[in-house]
Amino acid sequence: MAIFEIEGAIQNYAWGSKTAIAEFQGRAPSEEPEAELWLGTHPRGPSRVVGGPGVGGAGGASSGAVRGGVGDLREFAGAELPFLFKLLAAELPLSLQAHPSLAQAEEGFLREERAGVPIDAPTRNYRDRNHKPELLCARTEFHALSGFRPVEESLALVDAVGLRSVVPSFFESLAAGDLNSAFRGLFELEKEQLRGAIEVVGHWAKVAATLPNAAADVAPWLALLAQSHPIDPGVLAALLLNYVRLQPGEAMYLPAGNLHAYLSGVGLELMASSDNVMRGGLTPKHVNVQELCHILEFSPHLPEVLSGAFEERGDYVRECVYRTAAAEFELRRVEVSRAQEGTVQESAVQMSGAEVSGAQMSGAEVSGTEVSGAQVSGAGSYEVVGPALVLVESGEVELFEGAHRLVLGAGRSGFVSAGSVVGLVGEGTAAIASLPRDLPSLKGAEPPRRRK
Repeated sequence: MAIFEIEGAIQNYAWGSKTAIAEFQGRAPSEEPEAELWLGTHPRGPSRVVGGPGVGGAGGASSGAVRGGVGDLREFAGAELPFLFKLLAAELPLSLQAHPSLAQAEEGFLREERAGVPIDAPTRNYRDRNHKPELLCARTEFHALSGFRPVEESLALVDAVGLRSVVPSFFESLAAGDLNSAFRGLFELEKEQLRGAIEVVGHWAKVAATLPNAAADVAPWLALLAQSHPIDPGVLAALLLNYVRLQPGEAMYLPAGNLHAYLSGVGLELMASSDNVMRGGLTPKHVNVQELCHILEFSPHLPEVLSGAFEERGDYVRECVYRTAAAEFELRRVEVSRAQEGTVQESAVQMSGAEVSGAQMSGAEVSGTEVSGAQVSGAGSYEVVGPALVLVESGEVELFEGAHRLVLGAGRSGFVSAGSVVGLVGEGTAAIASLPRDLPSLKGAEPPRRRK
């Protein structure tokens, strides 16, 4: 069977929200912070299959979800998915971090294996051989720090804050255009000098947040970081990074070596399936500055904001595609609506070079053109190519393959197996994580590597 309802794994990190994910799923809040909902086959949090046509006695017309699950998604997927899909809910700022390239991950993993560092050790840096490019798509207003600012902007900000005389080595390295030395030097400051510098940042930020100036947007976050981390070099490092504010639907792509910290908000996060994170501060977790500096790209980088604009894809279908350089994944958000009272009139929808056309769809009857074993037809129908993870953001959608149907309401999720093409109809919005459409199916193939 090609369609399954799945249940994601909740990750209870301290920075998470106690309400956002629960509200999204339509359930009571948890007593613990819920930071991330994971969808996929990652061994640290694989999804559970909880229903679907023919699963757990569900039948054809509804999911019949069995709470607690009927199996690990890895048993149904047939292969490890090369991507991991998350709903992220940040109530507090996350750590200052970056992720390695594919070559760096391979080398680092083998190095730590030879050194005998246990894979689950808190001091382990490389837990797998993979890189971790990421895409973050905002569901609420989302705040982040990402990528080094142009050096002249950082220099002006550091001077405005009043740090020129407090940490002269930091200012001098920036004035020389040496981001690498400026960043590394922050971690070599004496404790009292560091504390004094962060106090200066905190005082300036509280005042600047009330003034109409270029730093007013980031100032409240610097004030929060200074208060929460009074002796953490990451607070000073934050002065070097671009402040990004995403509106709902907007997204940004984070390649390897990009220093960043998410500050607040709820978003969809899609990434290569990896757990390799190098941290540089703003966290009680393991920090390895030497390894972080080894993988960082010490060059200014202005984050590209992807607009999230929807485009018409035939009658009653609108689609937004977030295209990135990643070979492992692509995110699509799809809005579907029914033509009239659930009856779909004759039409055609052109998707990915395959014409998907049909006649009538009313009730449980589905008719149309066969596409890779799936009948995908009619106005208001969208083609989903597996392997794919589907998360319903609002309304209600229905995945169908022939006479088999899976109905998913807001906050619920589904999986489409590799080599399958199924239809999606309904009245709602769904986020779909899959391979890029220009790449071959995962079935029978090695997980794709980064494009050259």
